[in-house]
Amino acid sequence: MRYDGGSFNPLESNMQHSRIVGGSTAKRVINCPGSVALVQKMPPQVESKYAAEGTLLHACMEDLLADGEMGDVIAKNKLTDEQADKLQ
Repeated sequence: MRYDGGSFNPLESNMQHSRIVGGSTAKRVINCPGSVALVQKMPPQVESKYAAEGTLLHACMEDLLADGEMGDVIAKNKLTDEQADKLQ
């Protein structure tokens, strides 16, 4: 992607979230770049209910930023009252 001097809107971007490095793994990857190859050899991990909820709520936040209608986002994602409260 080339920077053209305009503002960047991630919602209008076709960029994908990195599967190699993210906020929770950046320190490890910076300190041990070889860990990337090692982690790629690991068998898939079972997603915890907490990770699944975090992924769902991140997707909801993206929806809110895109169209801003809380009720629509809650209905679309079939959120519980507790999950909806976490978005507010």
